[in-house]
Amino acid sequence: MIRVNSTAGSFFRYRCEEGPMRDIREIQIKAKCHAEYIFQRLDPRFEPNVFLVGLSSKDSRISDPQILVKADLLVETPSFKKLFTSPDLIGSDAASILSSDPLFKISILHEERVARAIKEAILAHISKSRTSVAFCSLPVWTNNFFLAAILLLDRETCNDYPVIKDSPNDKPWLRYSSFINAATEEFLSDCEVTLASTRSMIERSSVECIRIAGSMLTDSVLHRTFSGDFTRDPFECFNTVSALRYEGTEAKGTILLVKNQHAVVTDKITITNPIDLNNHRAVRKLLEVCSSGFCLLSDGTQIYGIGKLAGKEQTVELYKIVYVRHYTWDLVHGDNVLMRAEYGQPSLPRKRLLDSEFFAYVPRIFPGIDAHSLSSLWSLVQAATEQKHGTMLLVSSSAKQEAERLSGQSITVKELPIEAEVINAMTSVDGAVLVDPYGVCHAFGVILDGLATEKGSSARGARYNSAIRYIEARGERECFAVVVSEDGYIDLLPELMPQLPKGKILAKIWVIKNSEYYDEVQDAFEWLRKHLRYLTKDYVEAINIAKEDCKKRFKLDDQAESVWYNLGFDFTSNPEADDSWFKD
Repeated sequence: MIRVNSTAGSFFRYRCEEGPMRDIREIQIKAKCHAEYIFQRLDPRFEPNVFLVGLSSKDSRISDPQILVKADLLVETPSFKKLFTSPDLIGSDAASILSSDPLFKISILHEERVARAIKEAILAHISKSRTSVAFCSLPVWTNNFFLAAILLLDRETCNDYPVIKDSPNDKPWLRYSSFINAATEEFLSDCEVTLASTRSMIERSSVECIRIAGSMLTDSVLHRTFSGDFTRDPFECFNTVSALRYEGTEAKGTILLVKNQHAVVTDKITITNPIDLNNHRAVRKLLEVCSSGFCLLSDGTQIYGIGKLAGKEQTVELYKIVYVRHYTWDLVHGDNVLMRAEYGQPSLPRKRLLDSEFFAYVPRIFPGIDAHSLSSLWSLVQAATEQKHGTMLLVSSSAKQEAERLSGQSITVKELPIEAEVINAMTSVDGAVLVDPYGVCHAFGVILDGLATEKGSSARGARYNSAIRYIEARGERECFAVVVSEDGYIDLLPELMPQLPKGKILAKIWVIKNSEYYDEVQDAFEWLRKHLRYLTKDYVEAINIAKEDCKKRFKLDDQAESVWYNLGFDFTSNPEADDSWFKD
């Protein structure tokens, strides 16, 4: 049985009593874990959350929606009839479906149309959050309920990644507009299968789900580009080509997915005997001609020519497969990388460093740095990214002394405020460019020293690991390295703790201290346990006081079991946490 409680603002939550709802709660917990495995792997900032919505039936009439599990995202409570007939909430097509036919006179087609209408209406209500983006599964009819899974992802993080703009000519099945979109669809598909089968276990692994999402996005891109057939499993085809070497060299070059005779291609060389994309070795061999702007041209089934791009690239019908290095390729639309596949596993593209991120990072290393110096350093970083083979910029308050110490393994220069043109020349040789916080250069071609450290990564190159070794060995606080990879991406080292809003921890403590809902308290505890490193002594004292208040509100029963487990968890402060870890 479910008891629904009204709260301020006409939002409601649930209290789960005895009955079959324990299975629903178990599904919700497993779904949330599945979401965390998927989206934390893609980007830890997503902070995924999952809850279930149930729409019940009585005497062939739909009652008010009931939040079965985790309803903290503001689903409003007008009557169900009003919910689905309001033109502000759903389109006219969905409204006509529901008004023209009794809801439970179910045929397979009608059931799917009703489910889509319900999904549309649910999303209309929960998409109002400024901080989260909501995704909804198709509702599943089971145990006299339409059950739907709702996935929430951090809105700011979602906005960091590119999306394919819809075209008026898009077909209904071209639903994947980004890798995030494909991953959410695969996750919600797993939820639908689990809800329909009444199993509490989601059987697919997060790795498999992500791989299939990458494959589906690649298929969708080829559907958008070519109306006819295309090669079977293009994702695996491009993977295989990226893994092949030609006379010992790794795959580099670009395949343009573009219709034959497209106006965007110039200097075209037509291949009279086109090469099938599944002829992987032949395609790999052809990639060797990709230089001076030339690309291979493909219609999705064959390589039919070689040519260059002309005019606007940002067209819906044009996509690129860019081979970056061994077993690594990017799916590109215009200037935006939609997805990277590395050793057969797709991932979100690494976000390029923004000036706002750099301007927030540097003052944490050099407190009190002036705006002019900050701007000068940013200009040097931008210039360094143009170096084709990658480079490193080392910024240290002890740059003068370090240049003298490392004079035997560097080229020291007279103190020089360098411009972008000069740094391009300096970064042409191996080694780091050593500057002080004011943008004054003291040495270049610097070979850094330092002992191996556990913070190194075998998956990264020598430049990245030498920067980590140097910073760890010197133990300097006022020092950071800008490591520029060959593909123009930037790492700032040392990595600093992401800044949390100052009020977020206090908000979670308030929930533990005051909320009467098990799920809210449980989520607050889980969040605090994931962010233990941010807990100062004052925060821990406040948590302990809140735990005592929580014990007085909840009696020890099955429903409160998870809450009592967290009440026994010993929260300890982190002496390394300081004010720089928080933002207003």
